[in-house]
Amino acid sequence: MSFRRTPSGIANLHLFFRVDSIVFCEGGEPLGVTAALSGGGDESTLDCDFWRRTASFLGAKRTYHFKSIGSKSTLKLIAQDATTHSIATAIVCFDRDFDWHCQRELTQSRVAYTYGYSWENDAISEIALEGVFLRFFPRDARGQEILTSISNEMARFKKDVQPWCESEIALSFRGHKPIFDRNKPLASIDLNATPPRFSHERARQMLIGAGYARRPRRKIMVSNSHTLQHCWGKMVSRFGFHLFTKLVTQVHAEFRLTYDAFMRLMTSETFEAMSKGKLPELEKHFKRYTEIFT
Repeated sequence: MSFRRTPSGIANLHLFFRVDSIVFCEGGEPLGVTAALSGGGDESTLDCDFWRRTASFLGAKRTYHFKSIGSKSTLKLIAQDATTHSIATAIVCFDRDFDWHCQRELTQSRVAYTYGYSWENDAISEIALEGVFLRFFPRDARGQEILTSISNEMARFKKDVQPWCESEIALSFRGHKPIFDRNKPLASIDLNATPPRFSHERARQMLIGAGYARRPRRKIMVSNSHTLQHCWGKMVSRFGFHLFTKLVTQVHAEFRLTYDAFMRLMTSETFEAMSKGKLPELEKHFKRYTEIFT
């Protein structure tokens, strides 16, 4: 079955998957509208897992098919059509990126955004890191030592990244390309350090490589406590994963965990924490979307 980019094509796609609504997400391979409306997309991405848990957290009673179609421009076209034609069988989920700072967020009724730069930012918190750790190990003396080290190193990371985050926001305001290569999330992280750390020298080299002589003047101040919310999400999540696994394996050499498994566990812990009122700002943000998911 094939659907063109028409109101009926978007409105009827849910029939193909025998669900009440289609939830279009970022992540996966980028698809054009025709491919996205012809059954294309990946339902197994981490993005889909995050938004699937979001719907469940909000008490969704309808049935959904979640699929990643990669291209933000394609998502915007679908969101525009869904709103213009009041299509209730399509929901479009976006990472906020720097759109919220630059007043570029869409205000359509069938659109949901992450709280931070991306879903990775929303899933990374000390509460979630502690929750994942305690799934595997007890909070004994050694366990508490690891958790303290994770907390200290995350604090260091936030302080180190904060000015670079402000610089990327300022560049986004100007419509310029970012400092960090979006295809290389670990390029500014020194994985040979114990534990892994953000490298200012590598960041400076990336600044020069991106064509900038110096960092731009700040447009928005980002506090250390909110750095993980505002900066590039894939760098945050990859750093969190390598920090976690390296600190743990120093004590438990046999421990193994893939990045995907780690992030699925982090997502699970995040929604568990929200359900217990431990992440009130995050909970308040997502509850804004209760109506479209229920």
